[in-house]
Amino acid sequence: MKNIFFFHYNRFLRTLACFDALFLTSAILAFGLPRLSTGFSENLLFVQLMGPLFGCIHIFRTGVVYSTLAVTYERFQSVVRPLGEFRHKRYLITAIVVSSTLYNIPKFFEVTSQVICRLTSQHFYGYIH
Repeated sequence: MKNIFFFHYNRFLRTLACFDALFLTSAILAFGLPRLSTGFSENLLFVQLMGPLFGCIHIFRTGVVYSTLAVTYERFQSVVRPLGEFRHKRYLITAIVVSSTLYNIPKFFEVTSQVICRLTSQHFYGYIH
């Protein structure tokens, strides 16, 4: 019984850690690197990937919130019913991923990228609108 509890509890914490790592990586890629390097934000590939990256950032952020709520609910269940069984554990992670993705589908269509080419002494400038 004790090993099963820790197995599911570790699963929730691993899900939370994965969502956190994906959120931080994509946020640094989208917002941090363009501030550090002007060449990175002027890259045509970055301009085209900003729309899907913006949607993924919101999916990961919502997944972090839902995973934190799942860990909190799991702790609540273990305090209220220490010998009881929380039967829906195995479906909770799937529900978190699906619901955070479905909730944030409109975020993929909020940002559009438009490339405005200005050639001045062989430099390319791309802008996101």
